[in-house]
Parts: sequence; structure tokens; C-alpha cells
Amino acid sequence: MKKKYFLLLATFLFIFLFSFNISAQTDSLSGTYVDEEGKYYQQAELPVYLHISTSPNGEKTPLSGKKVGEKEISVQPIILDGHGVHILKHSDGQNPRNSYEYIIYADGLPPNSTSKFITPYVYRKNGTTFYGQDLQIKLDVKDQMSGVEGFYFNLDGMGNQPYTNTISVDSEGEHSLKYFSLDKVGNVETENMKEFVVDVSPPISTYNVVGINSENVISLGTKIYFTLEDNNVGVKNTFYRFDEQQNWKPYYNKRNLPLKSLDDGNHTLHFYSTDYLKNEEAKQSFTFYLDRTAPIMSADVLGDKFIVGQQVYFSGRTKLKLTAVDNKSGVKEVWYSIDGGEWASYNDPFYLPSKSGTHTIRYYAVDNTDNKGVEGAIDPRFDTYRHNVSAVYVDLTGPKLGYNYQGKTFKKGDILYISPETNLKLTATDSESGLQNVTYKINGQGEEIEYDTPFNVRESGMQSLEIIGYDNVNNRNTITTSFAVDAEAPTIFYHFSTTPDENREIAYPSYVQLFLGAQDGQTNTESIYYRINGGAKRLYNGKVSGFAKNKSYTILVEVKDKLGNIAEEEIIFETLEY
Repeated sequence: MKKKYFLLLATFLFIFLFSFNISAQTDSLSGTYVDEEGKYYQQAELPVYLHISTSPNGEKTPLSGKKVGEKEISVQPIILDGHGVHILKHSDGQNPRNSYEYIIYADGLPPNSTSKFITPYVYRKNGTTFYGQDLQIKLDVKDQMSGVEGFYFNLDGMGNQPYTNTISVDSEGEHSLKYFSLDKVGNVETENMKEFVVDVSPPISTYNVVGINSENVISLGTKIYFTLEDNNVGVKNTFYRFDEQQNWKPYYNKRNLPLKSLDDGNHTLHFYSTDYLKNEEAKQSFTFYLDRTAPIMSADVLGDKFIVGQQVYFSGRTKLKLTAVDNKSGVKEVWYSIDGGEWASYNDPFYLPSKSGTHTIRYYAVDNTDNKGVEGAIDPRFDTYRHNVSAVYVDLTGPKLGYNYQGKTFKKGDILYISPETNLKLTATDSESGLQNVTYKINGQGEEIEYDTPFNVRESGMQSLEIIGYDNVNNRNTITTSFAVDAEAPTIFYHFSTTPDENREIAYPSYVQLFLGAQDGQTNTESIYYRINGGAKRLYNGKVSGFAKNKSYTILVEVKDKLGNIAEEEIIFETLEY
């Protein structure tokens, strides 16, 4: 900011003068303003008159002057040299080293205000700015010198209002915003004006159908298209989909919607549009029936049936029933063919061939209007469209069954011995319709028991096991096996190499030897172990000896047979002093 200096009076004049002041009113209407710090502001173009006094509150006399080079004396104003800081400087007469500056802030510039439109929805078209939903307008003002005294706006000719907070505009249509400000010395800003349009209305999409009856039934030859309109910015995108399962697809203006991918039956067309301000239309719908095929057919199974993926399995006891339904003119006739044979008129359910393997059943129906194909198909050949094809598998055999033993077994001649802890695991496979379940019976008694995990038989003696398997079309197969359960442990026997003392029945010389043995009634002895006085377990190898003199002994004998059955026995005796 520029500073301008001028000499107030001749130095000798201040020997007699004690004070001077600048005469002005301190309000913006008069063009002057004094702030809280005592700074004096005035409009730059106003004149300055000097008054002089010998005391701060004394009488003020206008200070006269004369033009340099002339004699006439009169009260003349000081005309300031434009916007800026102007300084009246005086050197002290008593102490010339002291000088004083008297400052005039000449404010010649009005405030400067700006506007900011806040919204994510903005679109410009043909020189016009369009705004969408939630428009907020924020005004801002700055002043270089005396400060802002007032800030006003006028929206749509509603009159000037003080600006205090963000302006919200949400009404549809054209708008104009005017705003200006003034500073504290009365400089008024040139009025600003913004013209804009608010568009918060979504587009309107209308469906058009060419070729429809009173019940909303259409064909592949029907034409469906949209007409689109938007009041302001225009339609940006239109989306549609058939039924809830499809994804939304963009619609290209003036094109017919594709119908060939739709199945015969009821459908719903969903659609909506958005404009360039992201105003979104509420989703609309149109429900119709597309008739594009011959009568609907189904094949029902009377008897055993099982389906895996696309494969249908039948048993030899199964019949196939054909049903045709037409929701318009009604069914006229039904035809079928087996394995490419001659076409036959269908009247009643029929048996499938009594031969294992895959068979192909073809069938079709004709309605009373001779609708035999697909309207509008590129290839009009009847056989391409009229045939329903089912590949079925006739399964005449039951599952393949087996078994194995998990645990101890022992073969004695033609008899297989197992222990009560040995598990029987049943196996079954079916390469055709697949395994349904496996059951079994023990000794032919009671109901069939459902098999799910390996099991054991604990009752001793000969046993008969019947295994039954069922496939998924109820074909049944059985096998039988027999085995013996050995649940009895071996019998333990023993003897000493010498006789006991005649006075003590369980006392033997220390050099005595103990011999162990065992006998098993079904299989055979596998091992004999013993422990002396709770010591380590030892494998018996023909005799037990090496006893100390004058000591008590407890020998625990353990015998195991080939199936893991275990017998134990304690032998208690004493040794003599020799």
C-alpha cells in the first residue's frame, strides 16, 4: 500500500499551536470511519479540511491557506492522491529530533465478493449451467482497507437480504442470484449476478409395444421400444432387464428390445432412466406372456426312478408317463419314439426296454392350432423344435457287495475264526444308478440292520452274516458268509521241578525251576509272559529259575491266543534257606 507524505504547516507555526484535527463524521454514510484503535478511514475521493486548536478539547479554527505564489488567503481542502495511506508529518519545534506522523487511510476500493456452488451434480449445456440435488451456494467477501460493513444477496428477485450462511436452492427451474457488499466508508461493490438452472426431476421413460393382445400376450414378432424425455439436461442412460434374475443392460435409443433369449411364459420387463445430473427415475415394469413354443411337455415316472445330474435311471418295473399342456388352444396329439424307432401315438404309460443301458426317448405334442415350432426361427424344420429328448438308463441289477475283517483272524481248516474285537466292514458299489443303502442280518434273525460303520460280533460260536444292498432304483442283491467267534481265553497250567517242603506246602528249595504252559480250545497260544514280584514283563522261554533263598514270590502269568484273547493267573510260593 503506497504512502504519501505532505508537510502540515511551516515549522515555526507549531511554536504557538498545540493541536490540530481532521474534521469528518465517523460513519459509512458520510464516507468516514474510525476503528477501535483510532485509525481514521475515509473515501479516497473526499476532500480533507484542517482545523487547529491549542488544546485537545478547545475551540477549533479552520486552517486557512494560500496558493503558492499568490497573496489571497482562504480555507482550501486537501485533495488526496487516490487510494492508499496518506501521512501528515511534523517535526517537533522544541526537539527537532522528534517527528510525528498523522495518518489518513484513503479507501478508494470497494470490497470484492465471490460465490461458490457446492454440489456433485453439475452439467453445462449450450452455455447454461445446470445443478442437481442438494445445491448449496456459499458467498465470500474480502476488503483491502476499512473492512466490510454489509454483505447482501437477492435470490430470484426476493429483495436484498443480509448474507449470514450458506444458501440452499432445491426448487426446480431457472434462478438468478445477485449479491454485493459495501465497506465501512461507503464504497459499494458493483452487483454480481449468476444465472443458473436447478434440475431435480428424473427423466420419464415410456414403453411402447407393437403387436400385443388384450391379455398382454406377445410373440417373437412383437416390437418393444422406449420413448424418453427429460425437461432440462436430457436423458443420459436408460437401463432394462427381463425378470429379476437378469443383469441390467443399457438401452440404445430407438432400438427394439431383444426377445429371442426369453423362454416361453410370463416375464416382467423392468426399466428406468437417469439424466446427466444423476436424477434417477423410479423403476417401472411391464408384465407380459411370451408364447413362442409348442405345448409344454413333461415325462413322469411310474415306479422306481433316480436322477443324477442330467442322467435318469429306471428299473425294469418302471413305466414312463407323458403329459402335454397348452395354455392357449389345447393339446391335439402326442407322439413318442424309443431309441430312434418309429413314431407312435401316445395314449397310455409304457414300459421301457428290458435291456440294461442308456435309452433315448423322444416326444412332442401338437396343439389345436398346429403350433409345431418356434415362430421366427431361422431354421423352420419341424424336427428341430418339436422334439423333447430324454436320455434314460434302465438299471436291472443290484449293487456289487463285499466285506472284509478289520482285526485278528485265524483260519482253521474251512472255518475262519475272529475275535469279539474284530470289526466287519461291508462294501458295496453300483456303477449304474448308484448305491442307495446296505443292510445286514446275523444268523437270519430279526429285521435288517442299517449299515453305516464297521461292527463286531461278540457272541462265541459259529455265525452267519447276510449282506443286502439296494441301488437307487431299488434293485436288491445279497451275499452270505459264515465265521466263528472265539471269545474264550487260553487255559494256563504250571508245575515246579521239585516237590514242596513237607511242613510248608508252598515252600520250595531256592534252586527250584518253574515250568509254564497253556492250552487254547479253538485257535492256538501265541505268547506267554510273566512278571516276578511286579517287576518287568518277560517272555517265557522254557523255564523260570534263579530264585533267592528265604524269599516270597508272586509270579503273574499272562497268556494270549492268536485272536488276542488274554488269560492271567498268579502263582504264589516261598523259597527255603537252601
